[in-house]
Amino acid sequence: MDDDSDDDFAMDDATEALMAAADEADMQDFVVDDDASEDDAPVRRKKSTQPRKPSKQPSPIAEDEPSQSPEMPSTSTAQQWNFDPDTVQPYASRKTPQRKPQTGPPKKQKAHMSEPDARYPWLANIMDAERNRPGTPDYDPRTLYIPPLAWSKFSPFEKQYWEIKSKFWDTIVFFKKGKFYELYENDATVGHQLFDLKMTDRVNMRMVGVPEASLDHWANQFVAKGFKIARVDQMETALGKDMRERDEKTGKGGKPKKEEKVIRRELASVLTSGTLVDGGMLQDDMSTYCAAITEREVDGLPAFGIAFVDTATAQFQLCDFVDDVDMTKFETFVAQTRPGELLLEKSCISSKAVRILKNNTSPTCLWNYLKPEKEFLTADKTALKITGEHYFKSDNDADDAWPTVLKEAREKELCFSALGALIWYLQMLKIERDLISLGNFNWYDPIRKASSLVLDGQSLINLEVSQTWSFIYDSTDLGLDFCKQLRWRHRRHTFCHA
Repeated sequence: MDDDSDDDFAMDDATEALMAAADEADMQDFVVDDDASEDDAPVRRKKSTQPRKPSKQPSPIAEDEPSQSPEMPSTSTAQQWNFDPDTVQPYASRKTPQRKPQTGPPKKQKAHMSEPDARYPWLANIMDAERNRPGTPDYDPRTLYIPPLAWSKFSPFEKQYWEIKSKFWDTIVFFKKGKFYELYENDATVGHQLFDLKMTDRVNMRMVGVPEASLDHWANQFVAKGFKIARVDQMETALGKDMRERDEKTGKGGKPKKEEKVIRRELASVLTSGTLVDGGMLQDDMSTYCAAITEREVDGLPAFGIAFVDTATAQFQLCDFVDDVDMTKFETFVAQTRPGELLLEKSCISSKAVRILKNNTSPTCLWNYLKPEKEFLTADKTALKITGEHYFKSDNDADDAWPTVLKEAREKELCFSALGALIWYLQMLKIERDLISLGNFNWYDPIRKASSLVLDGQSLINLEVSQTWSFIYDSTDLGLDFCKQLRWRHRRHTFCHA
């Protein structure tokens, strides 16, 4: 091979023929008119190494663009423009389509978004069962008046709920619904505001709910805030309800009524801060008493009849005494026991006694005013009730089975009347039989003469004995839950022979 040749590689004749044919085909695709001059031929420019200067002439598109940057729209503009290929004018904004006005009935507002009195007008002007308004002397905050016309408009579930709630208007009612306990209307508002429970709807009522497993926790929370708690349980399952309705349709029980088409529910129990029986719900180791008090005037001096109970230990104590003008014994009793709940006979307690109670009880103490004779039973009605309920079993005479203290208290009218009020209240809470049938009754003397150094009520208050004194010994040594309570009783009556 010649060294001066430009070809690095030698090609055979077939290869050269194919390359010639390809060049001829490319030339046929590139056609130039005969009239074209050499000036029309494209000229390649060398790429400049200097940076390109900006053009002084404005771009033709810049005339259509705004001088300032437009503001970003707050909503999407994807559907606001029409594209028309035949129109060169700027695009026009599409008009927002207007919604057609709703022709049907207005949409019902959710229950939890409106106030209860907007759905139940009779809640705007609350009255008790006897149609007394709040602020009047005879008003009973425990009951609620519902007009007869309102009952006919209730759904079966609403009727079932308001039948119970109207009798426990001042109580938080936990209503069993499947695996949950639910609070409705004003109770739901309380649960939402205090504990941030989620608000929702049930039928025509606002509602909050808690799981069945956490009922004790939430009940304890409400009781600690000073509320009464009522628990309503289901008395049958959904399957039992279906079987009952099937039997009624077949003629065994007649045609089912409208209100019977819901699961049957009943009040199971009521919890208050002064009548707790579950040790896990007690706030501290001290006794919590529920006391019934009545007052009369004997020879110009105040006379008191008192019955109180510690439901955690089922111990009833009674006292009956004529006090001095300054009510020394009564003030001593209140300072010693510091009741957590009071049952007072309405219109039968003096303002001075009320002032002593307010000054010596905690702010969370529950006050209940019971109606004379109907709720705050007389001594005769109390005796009939104890006998008729058969709290104490006996083969012969029922009175013979009474504890000795009850037989003695039968002769003291004021004391026995206070016991009747206490029994009536515990029966309403559905816990009286288990407590009374134990027969744990004792006498209580606020001032134990000749056996102790007496500290009257004013001394106990000034020394803050009931609030700040601590215990020296640990109760676990004896293994008894009420050991601290016993030491507290002895401390109130300090022994003279130390």
